[in-house]
Amino acid sequence: MKRMRFILPVVVCLLLFTAIFTGLLGTDPHAPQFVPVQTQPSGPFKAMFYNWYSVVPVQGGRVWFWTVPAATNGHTQHFLYELKSHRVVGELLNGAPIFANSDQTKLLCEGYSITESLKWKLIRWLQKSSFGRLSQKLNYEQAFWVLDLRNNSAVRVGKVTQAVGSGSSFIPSPGFRFGYNEPSTAKDGELFLCDLESNLFTKIKIEGRPLGWWDGHTILFRDHPNNFSLYDVVTRRTNTVITSAAIATCLQKLNLPDDTADITAICHWNGTDNDILLTKSSEKNWGECFMLKVDRNDLSLKLLYRDFKFQWLGRLDGDCTHYIYEGESGKPGRGGNGGVYLRNLTNGTTLTLVEPDNGGYSLASFCDGGVIYSRKRLLWRVDLDGSNNAPLIRESPR
Repeated sequence: MKRMRFILPVVVCLLLFTAIFTGLLGTDPHAPQFVPVQTQPSGPFKAMFYNWYSVVPVQGGRVWFWTVPAATNGHTQHFLYELKSHRVVGELLNGAPIFANSDQTKLLCEGYSITESLKWKLIRWLQKSSFGRLSQKLNYEQAFWVLDLRNNSAVRVGKVTQAVGSGSSFIPSPGFRFGYNEPSTAKDGELFLCDLESNLFTKIKIEGRPLGWWDGHTILFRDHPNNFSLYDVVTRRTNTVITSAAIATCLQKLNLPDDTADITAICHWNGTDNDILLTKSSEKNWGECFMLKVDRNDLSLKLLYRDFKFQWLGRLDGDCTHYIYEGESGKPGRGGNGGVYLRNLTNGTTLTLVEPDNGGYSLASFCDGGVIYSRKRLLWRVDLDGSNNAPLIRESPR
């Protein structure tokens, strides 16, 4: 413990010195930057990934992806790919992209953190000492920057703390001005809100469980009486929009199970806004259940599907008439077979877009009249009829 009493003041002093030094320089050499590409990247890559887990992985015909280099001394690169031109248009340096605003002039990034960098130096020192076990319990910090792509200027806006071995992601609002994050270390209902318009990063509190965005500035959440309520991030006001009793009445009229305790909402991006779909929380990952849609005009509930079959990692298209999902090589969630399947919900037919190869999960998403997916370490795109199946980037020979 004597060592720790000595180390912590030193770390604090280093933090202050670094912050002052950076301020005197006026610029931060670690700040994110966007660089237009001169030549197309060609690898070889150990792997390529994209933000499949994002509610809008493809925004405005563009998708961010990152590569893991084949060489051991290489580094991860983040590229912006334009689907229409079939080209990489730029690279993000010193950061990882999260989401951009509507005209893609501002980009929220995860980037360099002075305190986290120094903490890792401390952890490496602890791992060599008798305090090695203590280093395994330290939380880690994520620092966030807003990069203005018009003049390539970046400002650090905030940070969150995550528990070791866990994490969270930002959920962007329709309109892409706001995004919220619920860190793994947060207390119940505690969220961090980023405003790309004003470069503000603030902590907010919601009395319930956040489910997504109702509209461009309102978060939908399930409150403690099991009603669906809204939290306006601009006015900071809350109001109930659909009561648990109203849901139960609707379910009874439709001759559906009327237990509302298990009902959850899916805030589904339709290309311009979010549709609010209601179903059972216990079935939405792998199961069969009804699906209701909220009518925004009168807040009534319309039956969309009576017996919808959810598949592992499945996704609906914008108008909820088609559904893509993974093939399974074993029990749900235990491993994908590499296949991509398209179910037509209007006639009940299923098309195999990509034949299985036992290569794991394909992580497929709808994008601009086709589907983007992962296979054999690369990202591919295929049309909705199974044609034009090709990788986004063709690798150079090893």
